[in-house]
Amino acid sequence: MALSEARYRDIIAVYPQQGGRRWLFKAPLYAWRLGFGAFMPPTFVLLTTRGRKSGLPRRTMVESTLVDGNYYVISAWGERADWLKNIESDPNVTLQVPRVGAFGGKAKRCTDEAHFRLVFQHFQRSPALKPYLEQLGIPFTLEAFIENKDRIFMVVITPLADLPLPPQNADWAWVWAVLAVLLALGRLVRRPKVVRSV
Repeated sequence: MALSEARYRDIIAVYPQQGGRRWLFKAPLYAWRLGFGAFMPPTFVLLTTRGRKSGLPRRTMVESTLVDGNYYVISAWGERADWLKNIESDPNVTLQVPRVGAFGGKAKRCTDEAHFRLVFQHFQRSPALKPYLEQLGIPFTLEAFIENKDRIFMVVITPLADLPLPPQNADWAWVWAVLAVLLALGRLVRRPKVVRSV
């Protein structure tokens, strides 16, 4: 069921530090790990960055748009997003696109007006862009989008051949095998015993 714009605004108003709200925003990543990556819309991509403090791979699902061979991502949390801070520390990322595969990329913040003009046309179909802009007090128009480009944290990712960071596998897919075995065992246990008359 799609979220209403009002409900979406209520959810994104607070940065998810912990608890249920954080789990909600991590749900697409969990779905990927469970093996549902191939069923996700192509605008959802799995972004792997290098942790600026730990140096370890850090992963998040982001909404992107593909324009002229480059992937554009708008940070819904502005400069607070951990993945954006990681990119500022190390721009080399790994991107995984549903039904396409994994590839490396070089990410950088984009403030070019021509890019903003192109990206707005593509992102207009996104259910998240309008409430996000309204949250910032920016009207949902091309002119306002460009005029406020310094307040909108947009990143352009240029694909590269090498993978600087390991991609995320469906490492939780084993859960389905365990569930299948448990269901089969449950059916065997509940099967009614046949009483044979002598």
